[in-house]
Amino acid sequence: MRAKAGDWILYGISTLGAVLFPAALKILLRAEISWVFVPAPVLAKMLLSAAALESRPPWPLPLRIASALYSACFAAVILAGVLITPYSAYAIWFESVADGAPRGVVSVLMVLLAALFSSTLAAAVLRGETVLPVYSQLLVAAGMLALVYQIRWIYLLLLLLLASGAVILSFRFVRPPNRLRNAAVFLMLFGVLAAASRLPLAFAAPRGSRLVDQRLHPGLRQAVVAVFPRFPLLYGIPGFGYGFENRRLGGTPVLSDAPIFEIRGRPGQRVYLRSAAFSIYDGRSWSRAEAEDGGTAAANGDGPSIVSIAARELPSPSLRITLLAEYYDLVPFTLDAISIHLPPEQMESISGSFEYGLRLTDPLRTDQSIFLGYGRSPGEERAPIRPLSPEQAAGYLQLPANIDPALRALASTLADPGKDARRTLRNIERHLARNYTYNLEVKNVPGSADFVEAFLFRGGEGYCVHFASAFIILARLNQIPCRYTTGFLAFLPYESAGPSGTTGTTRVSGYSSHAWPEVWLADRGWIPWEATTAVNPAYYEEIDDRWRYSYGWAGNRLTNRQLSAILGREPAALSPQQAPVPAPAQGMLLLLVPAAAAVFLGIRAGRRYGILLLAAARPTRGSAMRIVTGIARVWSGRDAPAPREAGWRQWAHFHSRSAPGLKRRFDRLLSIIQRLAYDERSFKRRDLRYLSGFYRKYSRRRGS
Repeated sequence: MRAKAGDWILYGISTLGAVLFPAALKILLRAEISWVFVPAPVLAKMLLSAAALESRPPWPLPLRIASALYSACFAAVILAGVLITPYSAYAIWFESVADGAPRGVVSVLMVLLAALFSSTLAAAVLRGETVLPVYSQLLVAAGMLALVYQIRWIYLLLLLLLASGAVILSFRFVRPPNRLRNAAVFLMLFGVLAAASRLPLAFAAPRGSRLVDQRLHPGLRQAVVAVFPRFPLLYGIPGFGYGFENRRLGGTPVLSDAPIFEIRGRPGQRVYLRSAAFSIYDGRSWSRAEAEDGGTAAANGDGPSIVSIAARELPSPSLRITLLAEYYDLVPFTLDAISIHLPPEQMESISGSFEYGLRLTDPLRTDQSIFLGYGRSPGEERAPIRPLSPEQAAGYLQLPANIDPALRALASTLADPGKDARRTLRNIERHLARNYTYNLEVKNVPGSADFVEAFLFRGGEGYCVHFASAFIILARLNQIPCRYTTGFLAFLPYESAGPSGTTGTTRVSGYSSHAWPEVWLADRGWIPWEATTAVNPAYYEEIDDRWRYSYGWAGNRLTNRQLSAILGREPAALSPQQAPVPAPAQGMLLLLVPAAAAVFLGIRAGRRYGILLLAAARPTRGSAMRIVTGIARVWSGRDAPAPREAGWRQWAHFHSRSAPGLKRRFDRLLSIIQRLAYDERSFKRRDLRYLSGFYRKYSRRRGS
C-alpha cells in the first residue's frame, strides 16, 4: 500500500542510522575522503527505496532491479579496490592504527565498506523488517571495529552478538518444541568454532595473504587498469600513477598528481632518481633476465655503499629524499651517489642490484627520509671504472631478432664518421628532437608492430618512453651499450633555496615520472643521457617571461601538465582551452546514482503535485478540472469504471462501495464535479480547495 506518515518517519530514522556508522568511521580512521561522499552511497540506496515506498508491497520490478544493480555495482567497485590494494598498504595501515594515527587508502576502503553494509541493511528496514537488520548492523559494526582495533572487549562484544544471533535465529525459524534444543546446539557449535579459531595463533603470527598479494593482485590490477585506467587514482591506491608500463609500451599514460617525495639538495641540480633498469627489448616491452634481479654488485664499480642513518654522520654534500606518499618499496638513487643512507629499520630488508634497482621488503613510510651522499672522505679516491665483460656488453647490445633494414639504415646515417661514441649519441639526440613531437596523448601501437619502428617511421609523436626506447635501439645498432631506466626527473629550483642559498626544495609526483637511457662510456662508466629533449632546459629559451621549446611538442592538457611538473614552470603560455583541469574527485562516480535518483523522484513529484502548484498560482475552473483528471487517473484500477465511459456518478458510487470510510468524501466530490462539468458559472474557491485536499490526502492507491 501507499506510504503513510509512519513509513516516512521510519525512512528518516533508517537513513540517519545508516549514515552515522560510516561517518563515525571516517572520524575514527581519519579517512581522506570528502564528507560529501560519505552519505552518498547510503542516500542513493535510500532514494531508490523511497521511490518504492509509495507502491509496496511488493516493490515494482524496475525499482527492485535498480536497487539490486546499484548494490552489486557499488560492492564490485569496493571489492576491486580492496583486492588491488597491495598487502604492504594493509600491513602499514594496521601499524598506523596501533600507533593511533591511521590514514591512507585502507581507511577510505573501510568507510566505503561501512556505507555499503549500512545502506543495504537500512533498505531492508523499509521492506517491513526491523529486528534482523538492526541486529545485522550491530554485528557488522562490531566486526569491523574488531578487525580494525583488535581490542579484547570488542572481540567479546562480537562474540556476544554472534551468540545472541544464534539464539534469535533458532527461536525465529524453528518450531516451538525444538527451539531450546537448537539454541543449545547453536551455542555449543559456536563455542567450538570460537575456540578453534584461536589455534592458528598459537603456532604462528598472521602474515597476510601472500597469495592475494603476489598472484591475484597483479592479474586483477592489470584487468582493472585495462578497463578503467584511472580507477586506482580515484581511491589513491599507492603505487599507481607513479610511472609507465614496461610490459606493454605506448598508449596514453595514467599519472597521479599526488606528491610522492620531497627532495632537498643543491639549487639548480638536475636529479635523475632511478627506480628500475631493463636491458632486454623484444619489440613490445622492456624486461630483464631473472639472474639480473639478484646480487648487489654493479657493473660500474661496486656501486654506492649502503649505510644506516644512525651509523655515522650524514655526508656533505647530500640529497635528502623524504617520502610523502603512504609507502614506497623501492630505493630511489642516482648513478653518481657514493652512499645511500637508510633508516635503521630498513637496513635488513634491502634486495636487488645497483644495475637494475633496489627494493625494500619493509617499505619506507610517510615522512621517513633517505640520504644520498656525494662527498668522499679526505684522501679517498674514486673507485676505478671496471670495463664491461663480453657477456655484459652483449646483454647491453641485445636487439630483437627481426630488425627492419630501414632502422639499420637510419642508425648508420647517425653514426659519427670518426667512431666517437659521444658524437653519435648527440646525433641520435638531435635527430629525435628535430623530427618527432613530444606528446603524452598517443594511441597504442598495434600488437603486431615493433614499438620503436612504429614510432620512428609511422607515429611521429611520443613521450619519454618512445624517445628513450628509440635512442637505445639506435645506439645499440651503433655498438654503444645502453639500458632502459625508469624513475623520476626533478629540478631543484633556485627560487626555493634556503637563507644561505645552498639548499633547494621540490616535490615529486607521478607527473615527474620519467624514462631515460643510461649509456656506457669507457672513460666514464654508466651515465644518464637525456633522449627526451622536451624535458631538458637546455633546449628552451626564455622570451617575454615564457619558456619556448626549440622543437615540437603537443600543447594539450596532459602534456602541459607533465612538462610543468618536471621543469618547474609552464613551457609556454596556455590558452584557456589548454589550461590544465583538476583530476576527478575521489568517489565522483558515487554521485551519479544519487543524482539520477533525485531527478527521477523530482520528475515523479512534479507529475504528481505539479497540478496543485498550478492551481495555487492560478485558481481557475481549468485548474480545478485538471485536479479532477488527476484524481480520476490515480483512482483508476483494473475493475474501476472509466468516467468517460460510465459517467462520474457510477465512478463515484463504485469507489464509495470499495472504500466505505470515504463515502461522504466521494459524495461531495461528485457534487463538485457535476457542477464543474455542467455549470461553467458555478466555480468556487472553496471547491478548488476541497479538490486539492482530496487529491493530497486520499489520492494514493490503497490496499495491499
